[in-house]
Amino acid sequence: MKYRNEHRKNCMVRDLRIFFVAGLTLAMLLPMTVMGQNFIPNPGFTGDTKGWQLNPAQWIFDETGGRNGGACVAVQNTKPDGVRMQSDPVQIAANTYYRMTLWCRSEAVDTTYVSGILFYAVNGTIPIFGNTALTGESTQWFPITHYFFSGDTKEAAMSFGSRFMEGKVWFDDAEMVPVTSAQLRENLVPNADFDYGEIGKFPISWTDLLRWLGDKRPPVKISLAAAGFIKGEKSLMLDGSTVAADGEGGVQSTYVPVMTGSNYVLSVWIKGTAGISARLMVDGFVGGQKAHWYQQKYVSASDTWHKETLEVKIPDESDAKYFMPNRFVRIDLNLKGTGIVWADDVTFKMK
Repeated sequence: MKYRNEHRKNCMVRDLRIFFVAGLTLAMLLPMTVMGQNFIPNPGFTGDTKGWQLNPAQWIFDETGGRNGGACVAVQNTKPDGVRMQSDPVQIAANTYYRMTLWCRSEAVDTTYVSGILFYAVNGTIPIFGNTALTGESTQWFPITHYFFSGDTKEAAMSFGSRFMEGKVWFDDAEMVPVTSAQLRENLVPNADFDYGEIGKFPISWTDLLRWLGDKRPPVKISLAAAGFIKGEKSLMLDGSTVAADGEGGVQSTYVPVMTGSNYVLSVWIKGTAGISARLMVDGFVGGQKAHWYQQKYVSASDTWHKETLEVKIPDESDAKYFMPNRFVRIDLNLKGTGIVWADDVTFKMK
């Protein structure tokens, strides 16, 4: 689904960092979960910021700057500090998948750090942690989506803000909803057709796969291309024209929820410099776990679009070494060698 003309004010995102915090604690009482129910109080900031905890000196209540001309909140950073606000805690169901979504726009943003979304459990029983990119430029409101599995926790609070950036960011339409088993069978890779983000800039909701290497990362240029797409209006371009024959670089998705013990198929449409290699990976790494589970496949690109697939089975509770209690994976796409790879229409679904 494409969202067009939701706000006429041009805005720019360059290395923007937004983060959510899912603060999860035990509760004695548990309400009945209603599918589709938004658990966030005052999600559209109607009239004021009731239901949210924030520092008024850092946040701006904008009565007309929202997605549909209504209210929203904004933060203006003059130095690269972290600023966040948090919803009042709400009761949720244990052992349930949830989706968090927040809509954002920004202008005059400059940062010095890789951007991302951050989730974690404050009680430490289930470490829900992630860092995914919002790097890019956008002239439209765009959604940031992330999933979490509640485990034994029965209370949650949604927190978000900006970090390591200078500029102004608007936020609207916060949402926390349960995810049904039927929805878990759908393709839940955010920005899977690379339509969020500006041509020539980094795609929204993806991050640089080798960001941790800093200045030592291979010189692969990651951007959105207008030509040669299969689905939507854009495609991902990995330009390794100046990369050595054994050099690599690419992107990593935000977290995608999975059902343990189930079989999944990752499919990606690719094309590129004849003979250059591309890698598809389903990556289950989470900091602090006992072992790094992943499945990968190297494929050869060609000058015509074609679909490549990778079938995987997610470890279940019987696999003490590789079981992932957080129940999510990330999708990695990268090239190896000198040349260019285009990718589009990423799908990851239960078989």
